[in-house]
Amino acid sequence: MTKTIFIVSHHNSNWGAERSTCSNAAYLKSLGYRVILIIPKEGKILEIIRDLGLEYRSHYFRGWINGSGTKYIRAIISTFINICQLFILSFKLRREGIKPDLIYSNTLVHGFGILLSKLYRVPHLQHIRENIDVFGMKFNWGYNTTLNYINRSSQKIICTCNAIKGRYINDFSEDKMNVVHNGIPITAYKKPKPNPKIFSMVYTGRLYMDKRPLDVVKLIKELVESGTKDIKLDIYGSGSMEKELVEFVILNKLEQYIKFKGFQKSIDYSQYYVGFLPSEFEAFARTTLEYMMNGLAVVGTNTGGTAEQIENGKTGFLYSPGSISEMKAFVIKLYNNRDLCFKLGENGYNRVSKLFSQESYVKKLSHYFIENIVKKN
Repeated sequence: MTKTIFIVSHHNSNWGAERSTCSNAAYLKSLGYRVILIIPKEGKILEIIRDLGLEYRSHYFRGWINGSGTKYIRAIISTFINICQLFILSFKLRREGIKPDLIYSNTLVHGFGILLSKLYRVPHLQHIRENIDVFGMKFNWGYNTTLNYINRSSQKIICTCNAIKGRYINDFSEDKMNVVHNGIPITAYKKPKPNPKIFSMVYTGRLYMDKRPLDVVKLIKELVESGTKDIKLDIYGSGSMEKELVEFVILNKLEQYIKFKGFQKSIDYSQYYVGFLPSEFEAFARTTLEYMMNGLAVVGTNTGGTAEQIENGKTGFLYSPGSISEMKAFVIKLYNNRDLCFKLGENGYNRVSKLFSQESYVKKLSHYFIENIVKKN
């Protein structure tokens, strides 16, 4: 009899976490499992779901974090709504003859998956891809209560990187915690072919404050003001800071150096020398891996999973978050030595293909799914 896995994800966009989640779902499907993604509403994640031929259900549920501190009235309301939605969903699934053998919750932002696992009395896996401190968020039911609940309710707790594991090591049973690094599809190495007359750089990611895209824009301003003008920066992405960034570029007359490309599903990285990852804290960004896989030198912050991805001085350079002076020193070094860019990029490709392939990621992560289904039976 085919075993069924529910993957519950509060995120419904098509950024790195969703691509990683869906790639694992596709792998489990290829092994013969029935995999159903449960999302609170439809969104850009449907592009990935449809591309991979995955099954999903859109069914509203509430998260359990907020940005203004612990609010127990909000927690009570959210929990009541989730319990109601839980029984509505289970009624719909029963009519379809669907019953899960395992529940997986993607990221730390909701408890609906845990409620499902308790209702069906099946194992629960919790995947933690985030450091809640970075976002200024608080759990509705309080920090200790929530993490104790996750610990008691989960057979395994999977962390995206060692930095995330270290962040929560005192909150969970250590024997439940495991690290599975994200991975990306590996293609054959192709040396980038940027315009030799323009030192081209790229930032890819969400345009939010914690991602610090303004640091890269300020870097370009400093380079131009110091006389380095044969440069350009392309920015791919969207978010709440986009208006501020555009205004900064216009105010400082940087339009010829900085272009906003919006969100693009596919990016031609062969036209760049350098990729930036300036985040305050990044758990394990697929963007960094994509830079490296495409042969770019990476300049990123010495925090979180980024420090586990980049070998400083070998595949790129690491600097302190917010230090534009450190970032500038590395960029100037690369600007003055284009061959170094290519050398770091090739080293980065070799590191990704060896350690961070999608094949390795889905096999390691799926092991915990299969292991707990076997234990259940």
